[in-house]
Amino acid sequence: SVVCTISATMVHKLTNQVGLLGLILGTCVTLAISMILADKSYELSALHGFDPSPELSSRANKKKRQGSTNSNIALEKEESLLGKTGRMFRTSPTLAGLFGEVISFQSLSTVLNVCFVRQLKDSIPIDTDRASFTGQFY
Repeated sequence: SVVCTISATMVHKLTNQVGLLGLILGTCVTLAISMILADKSYELSALHGFDPSPELSSRANKKKRQGSTNSNIALEKEESLLGKTGRMFRTSPTLAGLFGEVISFQSLSTVLNVCFVRQLKDSIPIDTDRASFTGQFY
């Protein structure tokens, strides 16, 4: 996003002003604000009839209307999320290939990131300098 790009270009300046701990606390504050606003948006969507999870709502209503034993039988008859996912991958081999590609790239990216951070920690032992250096790449 635009905010992430702008923030990343400012890492060097911010680490010199507030330090690495200040950056971490700033991240915690922005994540907390994001969680609060996300919760508020779900409340507003439910209030105005734009609930993004109608399937879950209908299942919950079915479960409330029927007894606990009857609802378990009814829910077992419906296709589970895992079943839907498996059917989707069986009917679309391209999608299954893309899923495998994403998983392999994420795995390799994680390994590469761990190797980079270990080498960087050996090369630049001071945390604030290391954060400033890596911030230049984002």
